[in-house]
Amino acid sequence: MQEIVEAGGFEALNEVYENPPVSSEQIFHPERYPDDRPVKAIVPNPGPDFPFRFDSMGHETLGELYLFQMLTNGFENSSQLRPPSVARAALEGWGGGDTVRMFLDQSTMDRGTVLRTIWDSPEEMVEARASFEAWLRLRLGEEREDGTYRNERYGAAILDLDEKSFILIITTPAEILPEFIRGFDPAKVEGW
Repeated sequence: MQEIVEAGGFEALNEVYENPPVSSEQIFHPERYPDDRPVKAIVPNPGPDFPFRFDSMGHETLGELYLFQMLTNGFENSSQLRPPSVARAALEGWGGGDTVRMFLDQSTMDRGTVLRTIWDSPEEMVEARASFEAWLRLRLGEEREDGTYRNERYGAAILDLDEKSFILIITTPAEILPEFIRGFDPAKVEGW
C-alpha cells in the first residue's frame, strides 16, 4: 500500500480498492499491478491410455503464496525445506498462471495431483524447475534413472510442456505414477 501511495498518491490507492489485484503475484510485486495479468493454465482430461476410473476433484489455481509455502515448508511447518530467499528467487518469474487438478479413486483411495505452471521466460522456467526438483529430492529422495522421484508412499515427476511451462505429477501410492505419466503425456494428450 505504501508503494502505491508513494507512486501515485491516495488517488492511486482508491483505484486499487475499486479494481483490486487479481492474483497473488500482483500483491507480492506491486510494480506488476495492474498490467501483469494472470495467464490461463489448463490441465486437460487424461488421455485414452489412462487406466483408472478417477473422479476429478476440480481445478484450482494455487498462486504464488501457495507455491512459496510449498517450496519453503512443504506444508509441514516443523521443517524448512528451502530457504525463503531461494523460493522467492525461483518464483520471481512465475507467469501468474498455474492450475492444479486432483484425482481420487473412491474404491482404492489412490490419489494423483497434476500441477501445471507457466513462467515468464524460458530462463525463469529452468530456475523454477530446478527449485521444484530440489524440493522433490528433499521430500522423496534422489531422482531415479527414469526421471522420477519416489519414496515408500509417494511418486512424482516433472514433465516439460514447452519452453515456459512444466507439469508436476504427484501420486500416492507411488506405484501408480507411471500410469499418470502416460495418462498426461504432453506428446499424446491434447489441450495443454
